[in-house]
Amino acid sequence: MNGNEGSFSDRFGYRAPDAEITIREEAPEVVREAITMLGFATEIGPNGMRDIICEVLLKRPDPGNWSPGNVEHEVHHLMAEAPWYKVYDITERLYVEAARNDYDGERQKQFSERLNGVFRELGVGWQLENGKLVARGSDAFNLAVRDAVHPRHSQPSQSLWPFRSGLHPAH
Repeated sequence: MNGNEGSFSDRFGYRAPDAEITIREEAPEVVREAITMLGFATEIGPNGMRDIICEVLLKRPDPGNWSPGNVEHEVHHLMAEAPWYKVYDITERLYVEAARNDYDGERQKQFSERLNGVFRELGVGWQLENGKLVARGSDAFNLAVRDAVHPRHSQPSQSLWPFRSGLHPAH
């Protein structure tokens, strides 16, 4: 996306502090534009971007737009007018599309890392994990969600053991 050496802030570990989460069921202009720019940075190109967006929105591309500049303008317009939840659907599709002709997986990795960084900076309550947007919150929230989705396989406490040992599954 921007070279193998990384940017100044990446090389030296500088980043903005995580903003308080204030965005979940919306996609403000700054979020839409960041997603659009990340899509272009994955080398999808204006026509590819338009195809993805039109497919997700079930809209026909403007047949009068054929030059790259006009198509890019159409991409920005489509993103600006899309319902907020479709913007996040488009984001997941861009992640998938970033893998095309990406034999080492770097484009997807960079797309995901940069998107999650932007979301943290802007206070967006989502994060991209393995190509899917999932809820993001405080550390306590993230631990609770992780434990709810992947409960620990630990032994029940000793105080519960006598009650549990008498239980047998019904046959």
